[in-house]
Amino acid sequence: FAARLLFEGLWCVADYMGRLKYVPLEIKMEIFPADDVDVEELIAELDKQNLIVIYLDHSGTTLVQVVNFTKHQNPHVNERIGKDKNPLPCLPSEDECKPIAVEVEEEKPSYEQQLKDALVLLREYSESDPADSLSLIPDSLSLIPKDSMSGKPDDAAEVIKYLNSQIGSNYQPVESNTSLIRARMSEGRTVEEIKSVIDRKVLEWPKGNAFRQYLRPSTLFNAARFNDYYGQLNQPLPGGENEAGKSTYQQRIEQENAATFDLGAPV
Repeated sequence: FAARLLFEGLWCVADYMGRLKYVPLEIKMEIFPADDVDVEELIAELDKQNLIVIYLDHSGTTLVQVVNFTKHQNPHVNERIGKDKNPLPCLPSEDECKPIAVEVEEEKPSYEQQLKDALVLLREYSESDPADSLSLIPDSLSLIPKDSMSGKPDDAAEVIKYLNSQIGSNYQPVESNTSLIRARMSEGRTVEEIKSVIDRKVLEWPKGNAFRQYLRPSTLFNAARFNDYYGQLNQPLPGGENEAGKSTYQQRIEQENAATFDLGAPV
């Protein structure tokens, strides 16, 4: 009996298409304000008898549709679609709430993303330490396979050894130092050209000079700074010629120039 009364009451609280939001407490207060009834039980019974349909809209709100409502009910003329210029709002039907299958063309990942994905797979499936197969160049922030860098491994070690001999330091041919040198070689610089830059800066920053502390791999072979230093090779040293140092830096430049223009020199 209570379910039958609820069914009739739904006709009064539904919109002109027979739809309403399923909020049990609100429905009870509208239809059974003073009665001790379980609206959820009664709604389940109506649903079982196929007198109503319960569904979700796109926002996840639960709605109720009274089955065949428009066949048996006659809403006021001002509520009907087509009878008034501004009909009252209506809740969506079950069909309108069904997901629409839209074929969306899958966006292809960028080249950079493909590279990152490949590196992740390499780290996961490679039996070796990733650090043995990849090298990070700090100053360029680029991941580049070691094999793609110009210069042999012992070339970079030779440059480190030469720097130590010129300033009495003890820098080691570790990856953080040699990767910078190999990066400069990949840009086209030779071992002799890199040594020339070292000679130039040793003369420019003698002992006692505040900049002497920057005679170190992280500064000398940094991409931006090295290119600046390389561009200064044929320029006069600040403060005039340093005759004491001419046997290293200036003599190297003169020898390289002579070899360049000596057509009879063996290749």
